[in-house]
Amino acid sequence: MGYSHRVTVRRRDDFLALTLGFTGMELRSDEIGRATPVLVRTADEALVVVEFPPQHLREEAFLPGSGGRPAAFLSGPSRLVFRVPPEITELPYDLPTLLTLAGFEPVVVPGALSAGTAPEPPGPELRAPEPLETVLEIPQRLLLSPSGEEGWAHATAPVEHHGRTELWHTRLGLRARVDDTWRVEEYGTRRPTVRAVWTRDAGLAPFLERDDGTGLEQAAEADPPRFVPNDREDAEIVWVTSNWRHADIFTPRPFQVERLMLSAPGGWLSGRAVADLSELLRHSPTPVSLAEWTHRAAMGRDSYVRVVHLGYFFPWGVPMARIDVAERIVTGPPDDRVAQLNYSRRLVIRHPLADFADWRRPLVPEFDHGMPFTRLRFTTLVTPDLDDPAAGPELPRIIRAPAVPVGPPAPDPAPATYLAVPYVLGVPFEFTAVGVDLAGQEIPLGLTGIFVDATAAGRAGATDILNNWWNAIPAPDWHGAAQPIAPSEVRRIRTFGYRIGFTPGPATANSALETHFLETGAAAAPTAPPAAEFFGADKPPYYPYVTQAVINLAAAQGLSGAPLGTPAIRYDDQYLKNGFAGDPAEVFARLANTLPLAFDAGAGGGLAVPDFDIQGLSRSLGPVGDLDRLRSGRFDPEALFGASGARLLGAVSLADVVEQATGAAQALADSVKLVREQTPDALVVRFTWSPRLQSDKTKGVLEVHEDTALDLHGELRTPLDGGPSTAQVHGRLNDFTIHFFGSGPGRCVSIRFDELRFDSSTGSTAAVRASIRKVTFEGPLVFVDAIKDYLSFGGSGPYVEVTPTRVLAGVAIALPSLQVGVFTLQNLALRTQVELSLTGGPMRLGFAICERARPFVLTVALFGGSGFFALALTTSGLELIEASLEFGACAAIDLGVASGSVSVMAGIYFKLEKKDSGTEVVLAGFLRLHGEMSVIGLISLSLDFYLGLEYRSHVDNTYKVSGRATLHVEVSVFMFSTSVEVTCERRFGGTASDPTFTDQVAPADWDEYCDAFASLNT
Repeated sequence: MGYSHRVTVRRRDDFLALTLGFTGMELRSDEIGRATPVLVRTADEALVVVEFPPQHLREEAFLPGSGGRPAAFLSGPSRLVFRVPPEITELPYDLPTLLTLAGFEPVVVPGALSAGTAPEPPGPELRAPEPLETVLEIPQRLLLSPSGEEGWAHATAPVEHHGRTELWHTRLGLRARVDDTWRVEEYGTRRPTVRAVWTRDAGLAPFLERDDGTGLEQAAEADPPRFVPNDREDAEIVWVTSNWRHADIFTPRPFQVERLMLSAPGGWLSGRAVADLSELLRHSPTPVSLAEWTHRAAMGRDSYVRVVHLGYFFPWGVPMARIDVAERIVTGPPDDRVAQLNYSRRLVIRHPLADFADWRRPLVPEFDHGMPFTRLRFTTLVTPDLDDPAAGPELPRIIRAPAVPVGPPAPDPAPATYLAVPYVLGVPFEFTAVGVDLAGQEIPLGLTGIFVDATAAGRAGATDILNNWWNAIPAPDWHGAAQPIAPSEVRRIRTFGYRIGFTPGPATANSALETHFLETGAAAAPTAPPAAEFFGADKPPYYPYVTQAVINLAAAQGLSGAPLGTPAIRYDDQYLKNGFAGDPAEVFARLANTLPLAFDAGAGGGLAVPDFDIQGLSRSLGPVGDLDRLRSGRFDPEALFGASGARLLGAVSLADVVEQATGAAQALADSVKLVREQTPDALVVRFTWSPRLQSDKTKGVLEVHEDTALDLHGELRTPLDGGPSTAQVHGRLNDFTIHFFGSGPGRCVSIRFDELRFDSSTGSTAAVRASIRKVTFEGPLVFVDAIKDYLSFGGSGPYVEVTPTRVLAGVAIALPSLQVGVFTLQNLALRTQVELSLTGGPMRLGFAICERARPFVLTVALFGGSGFFALALTTSGLELIEASLEFGACAAIDLGVASGSVSVMAGIYFKLEKKDSGTEVVLAGFLRLHGEMSVIGLISLSLDFYLGLEYRSHVDNTYKVSGRATLHVEVSVFMFSTSVEVTCERRFGGTASDPTFTDQVAPADWDEYCDAFASLNT
């Protein structure tokens, strides 16, 4: 810089330190008659340049408690340039005169226009200040300039206060001409302003060359210092305060100065710049997002700095702002206090309402039909101080490639510059909101998301990158153990168990579901006019939808015999595409994993348990299975019940006896219906099922007739006042026949029922009423048919026994003793009973002739015997056959000289029993022979012989045969007596439970045994 004269001024009293430079003027001091030297104009334009030492020290800010030695950079010098009025030809060369500059016109950068000034297009060029233009580097690297309407006020001589001299300083004010005198007003109604006209960062020039804001990106440092404002924000401050190139859609606003002072130790700066980006955002992409800059510094040291960036809350569709603050706080122990800049970041919801109902449709099916909320209203508007952005999940890099490349390509920016997941104390921060669901209900929500800077939101391809990253986060395993905090939690909505209406219209029992969590996805707006409409309304070009929901199936759980857990559902693809149009079943959701529904047996009234696999949810039917066939107007029992093994009367497959339905109306009528609703005083779960039945063609167990009908319905009521729940279940099956052992040659019993009814309610005993029209014995039991009248419920001796698990109904008949000549029959009793299980087991028929403890007794002359017979059948097959028969004879003779007797007894026992693990068979028999003889009382002989045999087959397909024989002979002659007994036992086969050789011989004993036979030579 070429000066015609330059001088440095130092004054010890008030620390005045300036350098004065002059152009177009020369110093003259040798003329006669002049007491002091003067500066004489030598050119048409004369300038006075006042140079100041560095006015600012930029310091690094730290997170609270982190401490450390801050990185700091000193600013360059600042200068004030004034134009000497043309009427002044010379100036006295003394300090008071040279400091009186109020009447001098400031020379400023062309872009530093005063507030409210609108230049003619295209407006002044945004460029670096020239050497002879006013520029203030405060803060460091950011170059400010006042407009031509501002001036500087200061004392020309030292100022004392109570014996103390104040620091010399100059203050920015507004120039005003009063009574032909120029003054600087410091306390008027209008504040002075400055504009950031340039920055010493090398990336500003390429940044300004691109309307999309690219070109400023720098490679991320490993651990960069944190400055507020940072280098990029310096460039954005220049853009929003001095860039007139887009004056048609954006008017730069200056920095409103509350205080701006310059001094030798440093400057004071206090004020605020606010940018109106509303029109700029409508023409996204926007190169800047900085909406506010507040700065307070004293004597070159910052005390408070605040920058605000506009952006959006991804993917919730609301505008948001990110606020970074650096504030000087005194910290540390009393003996080592440090005044350092503390850094904090917060997010603020700018407009709390996202009204999805106002968004133009169609967008994507997932949003048009798959978003259960019509609007969101955020109730958390400001976050606490956030964790360091580096503590959150790794976010995708957004490449800011311009539409038309200008200059070298920009490297990828650091992710945290444009995206931020709000983490507080190590976990994603949860915003609270109130959502209005499709049924019009207000639902409290807890959700989090990502702040997206406005400069990235509208970038070409950037939204797709962000959506893909968001949607690719693995969903947690809801059926497994609790998951640790993971990036996936940023897309989870907590719903606190509230019932959310998932379909349009009033909240029905089946479409309003108790929901624990929602998982969200994100979709991008089309790049054509819809995207512009989003930005025009200050909305982001993306929106949320629900990918899955973790719910509670209260209707199914109330009737299930096992916990159902918390299944996850997602919207059905056909519903997303067309809604309920063309779907008579009104299916709106599918389960992520098929959920087996095993009814509590009491829910079916002991008659039918319609277990099935829940595949989805219907607005009219509740939980349903076999979605595709049901939706097409078919009710296929095989598809619905085949895999679950659901049974009628515990034995007949529902897939075999429930008719297929054709036609939408009949398919819906035959479906199982589970409905949950809320009354003014209770929550009610209702279960109804009335299918059409057909004869069992597979096993032939069930035969239906013209009037056969099955009707099941129940109700579970839970009072809202906390009282105990009550349940009522009613079942009725009428006009049907049960064939035990089916329709083949093994059929033995057929029972024709007029009606079988079941009624149960909380606090009372279950009641079963059976009306039997006819009982017919066939096949192996045809001989019983001769006495069938005694075996019906209409005969004598009927009984009914009800327990919590079964209902027994039968008849027992005891016949009187019968004696005809040498024939005697005693203790003969007949019993038949039907057992109906209330726990889902099969129906059971029992038939017995006497019992083991009370066998019948039959004698014919000298022959006699006893026995019993028991048979147990179920609709699944034979369960037990047990029989025993014992017989014998006894004879005696007395001839006077000799007497004797002989008796013979024999018996057989048979048992066949089916168990869960297999069939067990026992067959046993015995023979006992006893004889004795006596001759004239001197010689006697007695003989006893016993033979027992047993065959036993086990469920593990092993068997055992064992036999034992004993002969005992006793002879007595006069005074001599002797006896002999011989026993023999044999066993064949065995079971896995028999002891082995290893079990009976210890290793040490075996070693000893082997050593006894070892060769002496070894």
